[in-house]
Amino acid sequence: MSEDAIRALIVEDNPADARLIAEYLKDTDGPPVRITEAPTLEAGLEAVGSSDFDVVLLDLNLPGSIGLESLYEISRANDLVPIVVLTGIADREVGIAALQSGAQDYLVKDHTDGYSLDRAIRYAIERKRAQTALRRSEERFRTLVEISPAAIYLTDEHGKCLYINPKWIEISGLAFDEAEGDGWVKAIHPEDRNTVFTQWNDMVLSGASWTEGREFRFRDRRGKTTWVYGMATPTIDPSGRRTGYIGVNVDITARKTAEEQLERFRRAVESSADAVGMSTPQGEHFYHNEAFEKLFGDVGEDPRASVYVKEEVGREVFRTIMDGGKWSGEVKMRGKGGEILDVLLRAYPITDDNGNITGLIGLHTDITDLKRGEERIRHLNAVLRAVRDINQLITKRTDRQSLLEGICRVFVEGRGYHSAWLALVDARGRLTTTIHSGPDTLEETMESMLAGKTLPRCARTALEGPGVFLTEDPASSCGDCPIAGSYSGHSGMTVRIEYDEKVYGVLSVSAPSEFVTEQEEQSILLEAANDIAFALHSIETDEKSREVEEQLIQAQKMEAIGQLAGGVAHDLNNLLSPILGYGEILLERLEVDDPNSGPLREMYKAALRARGLVRQLLSFSRKQTLDFKSVDLNRVVADFDKLLRRTIRENIELKVDLMDDAPPISADVGQLEQIIMNLAVNAQDAMPDGGELLLETDVIELDERYAEGHRGVIPGRYVMLAVSDTGVGMEQDKIEKAFEPFYTTKLDEGTGLGLSVAYGIVKQHGGNIWIYSEPGRGTTCKVYFPVSDQVELEDEEKSSSLTELKGSESVLLVEDNEQVRNLAREVLEFQGYDVIPAESGKQALSILEGLEEPADLLLTDVVMPDMNGKKLYDTASKRWPGLRVLYMSGYTENVIARQGIVEDGTLFIQKPFTIRDLASKVREVLDGED
Repeated sequence: MSEDAIRALIVEDNPADARLIAEYLKDTDGPPVRITEAPTLEAGLEAVGSSDFDVVLLDLNLPGSIGLESLYEISRANDLVPIVVLTGIADREVGIAALQSGAQDYLVKDHTDGYSLDRAIRYAIERKRAQTALRRSEERFRTLVEISPAAIYLTDEHGKCLYINPKWIEISGLAFDEAEGDGWVKAIHPEDRNTVFTQWNDMVLSGASWTEGREFRFRDRRGKTTWVYGMATPTIDPSGRRTGYIGVNVDITARKTAEEQLERFRRAVESSADAVGMSTPQGEHFYHNEAFEKLFGDVGEDPRASVYVKEEVGREVFRTIMDGGKWSGEVKMRGKGGEILDVLLRAYPITDDNGNITGLIGLHTDITDLKRGEERIRHLNAVLRAVRDINQLITKRTDRQSLLEGICRVFVEGRGYHSAWLALVDARGRLTTTIHSGPDTLEETMESMLAGKTLPRCARTALEGPGVFLTEDPASSCGDCPIAGSYSGHSGMTVRIEYDEKVYGVLSVSAPSEFVTEQEEQSILLEAANDIAFALHSIETDEKSREVEEQLIQAQKMEAIGQLAGGVAHDLNNLLSPILGYGEILLERLEVDDPNSGPLREMYKAALRARGLVRQLLSFSRKQTLDFKSVDLNRVVADFDKLLRRTIRENIELKVDLMDDAPPISADVGQLEQIIMNLAVNAQDAMPDGGELLLETDVIELDERYAEGHRGVIPGRYVMLAVSDTGVGMEQDKIEKAFEPFYTTKLDEGTGLGLSVAYGIVKQHGGNIWIYSEPGRGTTCKVYFPVSDQVELEDEEKSSSLTELKGSESVLLVEDNEQVRNLAREVLEFQGYDVIPAESGKQALSILEGLEEPADLLLTDVVMPDMNGKKLYDTASKRWPGLRVLYMSGYTENVIARQGIVEDGTLFIQKPFTIRDLASKVREVLDGED
């Protein structure tokens, strides 16, 4: 206690007692005491309220105050000052009551001395100071507990709740009266309640503590959940007895939330499809998820060297992150198996709480399939654009070559395919045309293929059936193929070009290997091939239509010429008939040395040439009447050989190569000779400086494939006559016009009828004629005659003299042209026949009716004004059934056909005719079988 003076307030209504107490205090050995007296309770209350005192000596028996009431009043006025109660009654109960009411001590006035008074004052002051310090400490503790962010509680030794602070109330949602005793259990989350209560009771029974803590949840009435970390320890009194427990529940909701978020993040990272990896600033790898392991495998200590295809890219990524930036982009990385992957990388810095960069985190997305898918889509779009452009080409172009070149170019220029080529074949599957686009090396190989007429294996296989033939690795599987090197690491697809069961060729393209195996890719190529096939079919159809149109024009042209020739022939033939007839009669009558025989013979030859010209006109228009017989073409060529050798120039070597045992053909021998002569003369004209002329025969089987490529050909067996020369040759445009009438390359020297006459004759024989020629390489004309069904060949006709052709039979001659009628009458009468002339059909019937004996032969013109020859014969034969008939006419075959007489077995003689022709034909009819 301080040695300073003690300030004491004596509240005593008895002055004597107050002086006695003061006297006692003066004689003490301790510090001096300054005394203030207050005779009443009111005075004492005022003094205590206005001044600081170290002790109050209080008499309980004051006026207006009863007993302990004075003590209460003084304590309320200043609860910090210690009070010593003075009583005049030695009543222990009163003293104890005073002590219990807040007094520090009590003294009985009659038994008090200076020593006891001094001691009581000193002890009172010390105890009060101790109580004050304790109270202040309790107040600080309570304040700390009340404002603590942790939930604090107190229990008794049985674990029953005695106190909870406001934080406990806040997180539990329970008031103290609800939590008191075991009521606190209701604040625990239902899922944790049994566990926490059981563990709490076990701790209380064992006297242990929760020093390691427990984590559990509170849940208030609103359903709010709070995670807490709970610790509890026993309270022990000075004797060591456990008096209860003090516990703390710390709100760890934020930490648990962070942990849960971190766990969710960890699970998300682990289950992420993205490969996540972390490295130190120095590049040392320290974490990766399962996806990273599957994608990259063991990356070693430094992924910059092991994962990145280009190490400098990895180092650039790390530099960007270490500089505080972010990195995002596509990179090439090595996969677990060493394959090259396309990876979308997003890299970010890892920082500590102070913002210092402590590492790098990278998110790796394998976009290899996506990139390939994008490339696939790009490729398909390019192919589809190419197909669209090809269809546009098909609608615009009608030229086969330019169309196919455009198709190959579109396939490649649109970046749909690395290369594209087309190969066309003929009806027999032989290579005819190649078109390509792509690498330069294709050009040489295509040309070599075309020169060798060979197709690569892929094309041969594709030609065998429908569908797409794949060549996934041409370098290894097509080592013997000349174009394998042009594929440059790509795979090939080859498909047959076919429409309506006709195969035109193959289409082949090359593309990256991952594309060609796709069904969609193959379907698009098949569709393109079908479009190309349809285009080729359309072009072919158009060409055939144009050819038919040209043939129609040609036919109309020939028909017009034929009609003109028919009219001219009729009149000319009637004029030529008496010229030839009388000329021949005069030649027969004149002596050889007669001076008139020479001019007459030249006149006769001119008339023959005129007749030949008329027949040529009829030949190329295919209107002349032919005398078909079963003949041997070899014999015709052999017999004509001598005449031909006398006709051609000496500087031309004639060679004849005839086949053995040629089958017969049905033909007019004279017309065959005309063909040979015309072709031989043309060949001679093509060799002005001399050369070689070759005549060949052979048997050829023309099948359906050949017929498809050669319009007008009927499949079957043919006897071929080939006439070849070593002359100047012909261009294609000249070949196309060669058979047109009056077309000639001989300027003023040619008539333009030679080949057209041959063409007309061949067509009348049911055959075909083709020209094969190139400039400077000579020309070959091949003529095909159908093999005849007749087995026996006709015997050669022997030339008979006019004397052998005489007769005595009766002939009814019907001819409306007087000159022809007179000539025929004179010829026949000269030959010994009894001739009955008539100028019309009606006159002939009238004459027949007047005859007693029937005539042996009816020789009648076909076309007459009143009645045609056919009708005349039909009427006459009814009257005379055994009557024979020989028709004659100067008209063309189609005109005669309209008269209804051109039938098998009908005998006919074409005007103009010679005496020998008429005499021979008459004897043939009369000598023939009935």
